[in-house]
Amino acid sequence: RQDIKFQRRELIELEVRSDVTPYQACLNKARTVAEREECERIFNQEEGLTVTGALEVASYNDTDHVDVFTPSIAVNAVQPTDGWNVGGTVAVDVVSTASADIVTTASRRFDDRRFAASAGGGYKIGPVTPSVNGSFSIETDYISRSGGALVSMDVADKMATPYIGYTFGYDTIGRRGTDYDVFSQELFRHTISAGSSIIINPETVAVVAATVQIEEGDQSKPYRHVAMFSPGLADDMPRAASPELVARARLDVVPLERLPLSRQRYALTFRMAHRFDNATIRGSQRVYVDSWGQWGSSTDARFFYDIYAPDGEGEEAYPQLTLGPHARFHIQGAASFWKRTYVAQPLLQGFQIPEFRTADRELGPLFGVTAGVGLRAALNDIIGLSFQAEGLYIQYLDHLYIFEKYGLFTASTLEVKW
Repeated sequence: RQDIKFQRRELIELEVRSDVTPYQACLNKARTVAEREECERIFNQEEGLTVTGALEVASYNDTDHVDVFTPSIAVNAVQPTDGWNVGGTVAVDVVSTASADIVTTASRRFDDRRFAASAGGGYKIGPVTPSVNGSFSIETDYISRSGGALVSMDVADKMATPYIGYTFGYDTIGRRGTDYDVFSQELFRHTISAGSSIIINPETVAVVAATVQIEEGDQSKPYRHVAMFSPGLADDMPRAASPELVARARLDVVPLERLPLSRQRYALTFRMAHRFDNATIRGSQRVYVDSWGQWGSSTDARFFYDIYAPDGEGEEAYPQLTLGPHARFHIQGAASFWKRTYVAQPLLQGFQIPEFRTADRELGPLFGVTAGVGLRAALNDIIGLSFQAEGLYIQYLDHLYIFEKYGLFTASTLEVKW
């Protein structure tokens, strides 16, 4: 930072300025856990308690007339030296919808609220970190509860951190305006997850993870009716047929949705992140298959670029900005029992209807594209602001009532750290 002119053999004095403390310089040179601990011993440095809080306001709106508003609060505390961490989140979803699901059942616009809370914590014992977590949510016709535990361990001098976890979930499904003692369905979920993060080099980290989820119970929606057609008309119903066309062509028999009582889900995820001087790139690939014959693939990519204000007098300058785009592509196949139009075979008395039938669009074939951008500004050591905007497009490949939809998700977050 200095330009000095001097003659041959002339003795000069230089003012050496550095933003890196001796302790930080020692940590920069450390390549093993033992060397890091030696730096902490020499300079008598310990990482103190760090508490972070976040207040977020998110919203979602789409062309299928679904509107969601979600305020949430999150608080986390980490003590790296003692090896423990705790945290929790509270959120409220306010939902209003007049989607195709509502219109096709001649129902009025649907409004609801969901209250959700989650908490967790862990404690490091040598190289092993056991942790526990739990969550609870309630709405007018659905109660969800879950709890689990996870154990991770540092191996190969912290170059890899494998983990394994288990979560048990118990949901109660009801009907709006009906007591749970009068009508309710139970759903049990067992989730086993395993994986590992791997430090490839100081700039690159990879994560591989596998998940198995076993679901037992009736997941059929108690409000969802499925249109039935005669054998001669079923094949004539076009993709994205209007509610008026379906109403004219369908039979009078309109049974409730019925799904299999058990489902096994399997997913495998690979993620990699690389840090450049002022940027980070992160990509992930997830593949999915289940016992209902459904499969899916999700590809996700993010890029973060750090924009720093010029340095002051050897001090870190603010605000610091991070800006980056995000893109995601998802494609999935249909469940084995999915039909755009279900056929009811006439009998001497009544009709023979399919054992399994559904109008859940998420069980049919579709693809979706998401693109957006995020911005985070660190105003100082304590306060940060971030904003995220995501646009999405989904096309339904073999469905009644709807061909495509566009959506917009936004989130604004105030972060406090001390």
